Amino acid sequence: MLRDPLLNHLVTDFADEAAAGNPSGPLYADSSAYMIVANLLRLAGQVTTPSDPGARALDTKTLARIIEVMEDRLGEQVPMAELAQLAGMNVYRFSRAFRAATGDSPHRHLTQRRIDRVCQMLDNTSEPLAHVAHDCGFSSQSHMTAAFTKAMGVPPGHWRRKRRA
Repeated sequence: MLRDPLLNHLVTDFADEAAAGNPSGPLYADSSAYMIVANLLRLAGQVTTPSDPGARALDTKTLARIIEVMEDRLGEQVPMAELAQLAGMNVYRFSRAFRAATGDSPHRHLTQRRIDRVCQMLDNTSEPLAHVAHDCGFSSQSHMTAAFTKAMGVPPGHWRRKRRA
């Protein structure tokens, strides 16, 4: 039986994301599926890893356009295929080029921007947490709380109380 830590990690994350029902799940699933297939092919010897594994980064203009689309649609699902098409690339190449340009995957970037928006809303509004979650593109308050706590180290309610004190 073939055992590969990277492949195991990718499949586990893919399954966790699919079970979570997050709005950005399809974007994450698209990205993960391509990574899983690429790694399976590599392990099977059908694809060789280039001697220079670094991907060519998105150019500044294309990156700005992609980020603008992500920003405009933070509260929506943004399919990876749509972003890749805007960049004129296939999904796998786009994911690598985005990471090379930003240091993050498209999914991680989108999640971080949503967390940033949550912080702004917690600081500047009295909206209930469930409304903040919805407005920021999270599938539920608990999904937002889990992502926020992971990123910021405290739950959003605690963040709001501490910032207001």
